[in-house]
Amino acid sequence: MEWLGQQENPAGKGWAAEAGHGTKILSILKAITVTSGGASSAEVWYRVRKTWADAASQKGAFHSLDNAKRCADENAGYSVFDESGKALYTSQTPDEWLRYAVERLEADGDLLRLDSQI
Repeated sequence: MEWLGQQENPAGKGWAAEAGHGTKILSILKAITVTSGGASSAEVWYRVRKTWADAASQKGAFHSLDNAKRCADENAGYSVFDESGKALYTSQTPDEWLRYAVERLEADGDLLRLDSQI
């Protein structure tokens, strides 16, 4: 590839008249593979399971953390685990979410109670 330019080719032949043409192409290809997730970047898998040890309960494996979270949310009681088995996210049942929302509203003083209006 480095010999694409006529000046770099020991035989004085080549299709590119520009000096260093092959080297420039190599640097462009290297930049593309690094930024687009080529061979130089590791792919991470996020697994959706009840527990890390319960591989049979796995609902899916995803490269996207957002997609893994979405899957966990669709399956109450499931968590998203990284490749080492660390739980990164746990789905909440509607009751847990509602309880959390009410607690936050109470803590912020934003909860309007009907009995206080009478």
